[in-house]
Amino acid sequence: MSEDKKNEIYIRAHVVPATKPVPEKWFQGDSKDHPKWADWALCFDTETRLSLDQSLTFGVWRLCKLVNTSYVLIEEGIFYADNLPAHEVKVLKDYVNTHPSDAVCFPPQFPLFSCSEFIQKVFYKWAHKGALICGLHLGFDLARTAKQWPEGNKNEWSLILSQYASGIENLHNPRVTIEPLDSKKAFIRFWRQWKCSNATQINDSRFLDLRTLLWALYNVPYSLKRACGNEKDRSGKYKGPFGKLNLPQKIDHAPTGKVTPEEADYARQDGRCTVALLNAAKQEFDLHPIDLDPDQAYSPASMAKSYLEAMGVEKPSQKFDVPNGILNIAMESFTGGRAETKIRLCEVPVVPVDLTSEYPSVCVLLGLFDVLTAERLEFPDATDEVQKLLNEITLDDCYKRERWKEFLFFARIKPDKTLLPVRKMYNGMTENVGNNYLSSGEIWVTGLDLIAAKIRTGKVPPILEAVRIVPIKKQKGMEDQIKLRGMIEIDPYTDDMFKKVIELRKKNSSNEELAYWLKIFANSMYGFFAETNPEEVKPLRIKVFKGKDASYPHDPKRRPGYKTVTIDKPGTWFAPYIASQVTGGGRLLLSMIEESVTRASGSYLAADTDALLICASENSRSLNHVPGCKKKKLRTLSWTEVDEIVARFDDLSPYDPSAVPHLLSLTGDNYTDKTKTKRRHLLGLSVAAKRYVLYEREGDKITIVNAKAHGLGHLYPPAESPEGWEDNHEIPKWIFDAWEWLLRKHLNLKQINLPWLGLPQMMREAVTTWNLLQELHTWQEFRPFNFFMRPIIHRMHGPDVSMVCPFESDPAKWVTLTCTNAADPSDKTSYSLLTDPSQFERTDQCIVETFESMLCDYIHHPEAKSLGPDGKRCTGRTVGLLERDHVIADEIKRISKECPRGLEEGDEPSEVMEFEPVIYHEKKPAKKDMVQPTIGHVAQLKKIGYKNLVQCGCSTKFLSKINKRAFMRNVALRDFERAVREYKLRRNKKWYTNHKIARGSIQ
Repeated sequence: MSEDKKNEIYIRAHVVPATKPVPEKWFQGDSKDHPKWADWALCFDTETRLSLDQSLTFGVWRLCKLVNTSYVLIEEGIFYADNLPAHEVKVLKDYVNTHPSDAVCFPPQFPLFSCSEFIQKVFYKWAHKGALICGLHLGFDLARTAKQWPEGNKNEWSLILSQYASGIENLHNPRVTIEPLDSKKAFIRFWRQWKCSNATQINDSRFLDLRTLLWALYNVPYSLKRACGNEKDRSGKYKGPFGKLNLPQKIDHAPTGKVTPEEADYARQDGRCTVALLNAAKQEFDLHPIDLDPDQAYSPASMAKSYLEAMGVEKPSQKFDVPNGILNIAMESFTGGRAETKIRLCEVPVVPVDLTSEYPSVCVLLGLFDVLTAERLEFPDATDEVQKLLNEITLDDCYKRERWKEFLFFARIKPDKTLLPVRKMYNGMTENVGNNYLSSGEIWVTGLDLIAAKIRTGKVPPILEAVRIVPIKKQKGMEDQIKLRGMIEIDPYTDDMFKKVIELRKKNSSNEELAYWLKIFANSMYGFFAETNPEEVKPLRIKVFKGKDASYPHDPKRRPGYKTVTIDKPGTWFAPYIASQVTGGGRLLLSMIEESVTRASGSYLAADTDALLICASENSRSLNHVPGCKKKKLRTLSWTEVDEIVARFDDLSPYDPSAVPHLLSLTGDNYTDKTKTKRRHLLGLSVAAKRYVLYEREGDKITIVNAKAHGLGHLYPPAESPEGWEDNHEIPKWIFDAWEWLLRKHLNLKQINLPWLGLPQMMREAVTTWNLLQELHTWQEFRPFNFFMRPIIHRMHGPDVSMVCPFESDPAKWVTLTCTNAADPSDKTSYSLLTDPSQFERTDQCIVETFESMLCDYIHHPEAKSLGPDGKRCTGRTVGLLERDHVIADEIKRISKECPRGLEEGDEPSEVMEFEPVIYHEKKPAKKDMVQPTIGHVAQLKKIGYKNLVQCGCSTKFLSKINKRAFMRNVALRDFERAVREYKLRRNKKWYTNHKIARGSIQ
């Protein structure tokens, strides 16, 4: 066992303003007197050039009126870019004169406006009347019509749509602000600082991005084509959500970026599809008896929150008077699901098992719906009884569901080689959570994690303090009955909502639409209990809680040039004492499966949140070919033994067996078809957490069954999937091919030919933030939400090079693209791309990583949070049975929201790259012989800049300490002052040319 010295571990913290926060000046918000669906809807769509700027050519709009339950077309029109060439304007004039409008009116009308006329005569006219402004990818379309797009007060986009002929902004027409949340949703609203003497209904006008609404309804990022599609897959199931409605179909046409009659036909059909999709989404949304505006439905969690409100369940923060200390120990205990590799780079037979709706099942077992609907909560001391419970608890006790409500507590301990989820920088770069042995100062953990440690290791540290969560009575005033999706009745007084939803989902499996929605609903019901959102406020001091009773002040850092600071504001349903128990319960269930396998002298390939990939074969055999297994006499379990482990969880299941037969089940990958009648001999190979593949192999023939996209999904596909592939696969075909190539390389089998291996790796990004647009300094006409490509640069170029290039969907053309260096605003060079380092000859060339080099690196990605069979840190070359690390923590740091994992899962890379959690540093007394940099030192650093001082011998880490005014040795501060003097000397060109400066690094 490797014992790493000097470790910093990270825990979440609960913070509150020490002084009253003063938010930026906004008016009180949108009127709440408007109906759920506006009387009018303005749907519009734009077409653009295929050039770098993706500027507007023309657009179409449709004005619709709400008649009964559907929007009916009243007016249709076309608008074009103000600078569109005259010959292309003529094409549009001829088009509207020769093609009838879809709107029935007399005399016939088919208006054609310039973009400025459309904004003034149509957009703002109907916005003032409270119309619903609608589109698919609405942010992109709004940005096409913008005259300017400066940064707003909160780092959001502030689109100026209306200007006078002189170019001065028309202040009578408010800006549109867009605050992206992620790649799927954004807050879009009229500028809240806008004021007008003639108040109208413009503040009632709302923006509805249909892609966001569909995401909330179906948890799928639909395109217009797929959302309207009425095709069926091979099983006879509709590919789109509204296949039965026979919506208008998108024309199969590749845009040219020109203005032609064919392009106009294509755009008008998109307009028809958009209105039809609006009505279809409205029909589905109206099935839900909730008081939620469609433009406020950002995710399935938004729907779940609204259902709780419809039931009359009061928000925990308003109903319960929970002390900040209790909220903090819950946040300190909160970590996500467990994911790890146990056997690395060894082919083993596997039988994957997973839990039925893991987190909702935990909620049922712990009785968390009773906690949520209680009249009040109490948190009594339970130190003695918790110590007794932990001393006596066994694995057998964990299978008794009546005992689980005893597990609802938090405990303060001083870990001593205690098996716990530990968040730290395992590889020196990325914060991660590993299930490892921890020795540290006092921390708070969930009782569920302590029970997991007890059944896995047989010991737990002494309990210094423990508090239970005790719900008292039922809240009054809740609705006796509410129907989920207008069909499923829930009584919050008699039903456990989590239990009933899962049971009804299984009972209604024949109704695919209902069953799918119930699955989404159930799985969206825990995350918002730990939700915190960034809020821009004027500078203030916050109080950071430390344990249950202590706290310390912290001054949030203000970004350069900004008058505000960002603080974490708890969400409307913030209840971390629920969220931490949910994830802790999931980890306990996984530990129970793991311990059952271990007691049978077995092991597992990997763990993945709610699933364990058990090493098993039809008949048991040894695992001696896996380094580390022979010493422990480990073997594969037989299929019968796995079935026995699965059956044991039936005793724990809280569900009606006729509806939900098993709490733990074999996954569908174990079977050759959906009827689950014939089992397959499944093999598996794992590289690191969430990086594994399941497959069948007969000699040299490999059939991929399940391939994980983790670490691959952020790349733009180098090849399209064959037609019909997505009917039965969630992962693109190229990732299946990549895993087969990796397997053959690792197993020394005959290799397959992949024509895209030599292509450069590319990421497609959208300009979702102002900071990202600033990086694209050479593209002056680039707009918000424009697409571009970011090649993966060869490591030889170092961190000061970050190339970007125009978007190109054809992989064959990627190597011909011209790039610019976004990392250096002074660099005006146009770079060409090379995939072969041996051809590097000129300074205007840039070496990029190919897919082949990526795959070679991919299989060497270490499981950094684990140790190898030899007890040393796992590296890219480690093979065999991995062991748990022993983390000795010399410091506990409290942080804000954890780093997102979006880059690994395929979200916009820029969202992840710009995210940086806040560390709430606690000021410590100055040590002897230590000094603190002055404000003058910080000012010198900001004036000169990191880059120039690095050239004078300072390291970036050292300069960061100067910027934070961290205490340091006096000699180190003198080195900084020496570097400043050296920089000033370098500015003298004569001196610089006559002297050779040695570069170094200040430690």
